[in-house]
Amino acid sequence: MSRINLTRSTLGDLPIKIIDGDRSAKYPKRDEFQPSGVLFLNTTNIHDDRFDFSEANYVSDEKFAEIKKGRVERLDIVMTTRGSIGKLAQFDLPTTALINAQMLIVRADGRVLDARFLFHLMRGEDFQSAIRNFASGSAQPQIPITDLKAVEIAYPPIESQRRIAYILSAYDDLIENNTRRIKILEGMAQMLYREWFVNFRFPGHQKLKLVESELGPIPEGWSLQPLSALCTKVIDGTHDTPPPLKEGFFLVTGKHFTSGFVDFDTCYCISLDEHEKVMKRSKPEPGDILFSNIGTLGSIAAVPERPQFSIKNVALFKPLTEALSTFLFVHFGLPETIQMLYAKASGTSQKFWSLQFLRTLTIGTPDAAVLADFNRIVKPLVSLRLTLHDQRTNLTRTRDFLLPKLISGEIPVEAAAELVEQTA
Repeated sequence: MSRINLTRSTLGDLPIKIIDGDRSAKYPKRDEFQPSGVLFLNTTNIHDDRFDFSEANYVSDEKFAEIKKGRVERLDIVMTTRGSIGKLAQFDLPTTALINAQMLIVRADGRVLDARFLFHLMRGEDFQSAIRNFASGSAQPQIPITDLKAVEIAYPPIESQRRIAYILSAYDDLIENNTRRIKILEGMAQMLYREWFVNFRFPGHQKLKLVESELGPIPEGWSLQPLSALCTKVIDGTHDTPPPLKEGFFLVTGKHFTSGFVDFDTCYCISLDEHEKVMKRSKPEPGDILFSNIGTLGSIAAVPERPQFSIKNVALFKPLTEALSTFLFVHFGLPETIQMLYAKASGTSQKFWSLQFLRTLTIGTPDAAVLADFNRIVKPLVSLRLTLHDQRTNLTRTRDFLLPKLISGEIPVEAAAELVEQTA
């Protein structure tokens, strides 16, 4: 094992530019945003260490010319500094953008520090732990630039940095590919649902006439059912707060749902005794559906095969059949379903859907034959989606595991790079 000579320095002592967003009177107001123009980034545009421009804001070229601070260049690292601090993404477009006042830009010089390497370093656990320690403010945590400059990093020579960045970026490409495939599968399932159960163009629809119901016209032979009639149970998890442990059984809440999956890496653990108490009330099993009904409303996840876990302040649906499980999972994952439900949420400071509301929620339900056909087509898509998610999780863990090993030389960079090239 060949150790790499590392240099240690604070960010403030390195040739790095740290640039915050404009907070002057020139900061764009909501009515100045437009459908196209120059990207104006905010914290909601960063998800899972990458940019999501699907709901981005834009400003005019004239407004961009007024704002001198916070201009983003290619390969800049953009980091959130208020509220949810430390979220990162690397800007990799051949254009420019602006950041808002809750973000900052970290720009490497490319000679002492490689921009892509620095991005991987900053999203690593050591760096993230350091900025959490520096973060100040109780109501809204924040990290000032002066504190960020005091964070110390260790880095190898520039050529090693570039090789490490190449290896880790290859993992990023694989992760992104899986993410795209997951979204395609999700889109296919939702498209088929809308075609069959919204537009009523399912196999054999020509033979059935539409009849009136309280939800509007539905095909003859279909029924309106409360959710409780489609499930053996509609229950929720514990309302207590068991003490957290480093090891034990995961405690899952709505904030641990990400894009239709449970993110166990962000959960904390509880003891066996506490876990068994919760399981007496609500035991998640494969085929069940988790639905966030308080706080972060409308997040959904299918219960995976493993691991065993407890839930807190989350609704649990136990569908009667596999076909109903597939049908309800797609139904409650539709944006239009959540939009409709949100208008009926209770509460002021914190919105919620009560169990009674969910149990009595009326759902237009097709006959058993159509449900079986839908399940036959969509269940493999849902299963493949879960498989791809597991692969993505393993790739992410491997990438994060490699970072400190490659930097220290515990895993030779040359061997890892050669393996990536053979796999590509």
